[in-house]
Amino acid sequence: MRRAAVLLLALHILLGGGCAVVVTTAMVAGSVAAATVATAGKVTVATVKTTGKVAASAVTSSGDVAALSMESAARLARAGMVVVVDGASGAVTEMPWREGLRLAQAVEAGRFSSGLRVANIFRRSGVVAADLARVRAGREDHALLSGDVLELRR
Repeated sequence: MRRAAVLLLALHILLGGGCAVVVTTAMVAGSVAAATVATAGKVTVATVKTTGKVAASAVTSSGDVAALSMESAARLARAGMVVVVDGASGAVTEMPWREGLRLAQAVEAGRFSSGLRVANIFRRSGVVAADLARVRAGREDHALLSGDVLELRR
């Protein structure tokens, strides 16, 4: 009986002091936070799965997306398309490939960051580097092939 009285008294003190509200609030807030994290994780995974490939995952200290490798470029490649990666912003753009498409046309057609100076064309046979100042001036140009991944860098 004494234990029941002590327990009842403790319960009355806790309820009267607002501790039960705090405990309940903490329990609810914890479960809401956990649900939010779990939901955000599911949304992120779903977004990546529906939008396709993700550009280079590493970011340098200057904020530029890390350079593509042959492996990451191969994952981005799409038949019938030229995939352009803006190294300054990390934006990935797909443009339909057509016979006769040239590097100068692809650079001119896209809305890419300013100050880009180098283009790397990744294709099955290797990487072709191009100076964008020479391309813009008409002194250098390269034919693009279906499945090429074009990386534009500063």
